Amino acid sequence: MSPVATGKVPKGGPLDDVQNLYKMSGIVQDLADAVDKLVPISEARAKLPKLCQEVKDSGHRLLLTRWGKPVAALVPFDDLEQFQESLRLEQSSEAELETEAQ
Repeated sequence: MSPVATGKVPKGGPLDDVQNLYKMSGIVQDLADAVDKLVPISEARAKLPKLCQEVKDSGHRLLLTRWGKPVAALVPFDDLEQFQESLRLEQSSEAELETEAQ
């Protein structure tokens, strides 16, 4: 079972690094809640079709790591669409605020 699934994510680990990046960008406040499983990229390479099916069927979000550092995420397509829509809304809101300020 992954550290995320057990709720025992070590401090100073790769999730802390990514969580700090996401907090700075304002995208995700609690990465541990957003990721269901850590998968080393070497394992993902060997099991990609199976992992893709798992993500599609279960809705799980996987964080791919290299040498313990996050490098990519495998998420359901619906999540990606929602994320893109959120970004569009955020960008349009920022543009409106800039326009009003001028």
